[in-house]
Amino acid sequence: MYKQIMIPTEKEHSIDLPKELYGVKVEVIVLPLSEERKSIDSIVCDPDTFYDTVKLDFSNYHFNRDEANER
Repeated sequence: MYKQIMIPTEKEHSIDLPKELYGVKVEVIVLPLSEERKSIDSIVCDPDTFYDTVKLDFSNYHFNRDEANER
């Protein structure tokens, strides 16, 4: 995937693509980017940090194999 954010200054604009995309069928989508919209880079966080916020207590949980295999 290749993502580029720019502010065009002319009617026509060219995009420099990475060499690995040469000869590959690509789709170009142009969307206006508002200031309120968050970039995906600002949303992604460290997985350890994310999962440390989830606290589940399984101390009283008991797995019943017979019940799980009932049809």
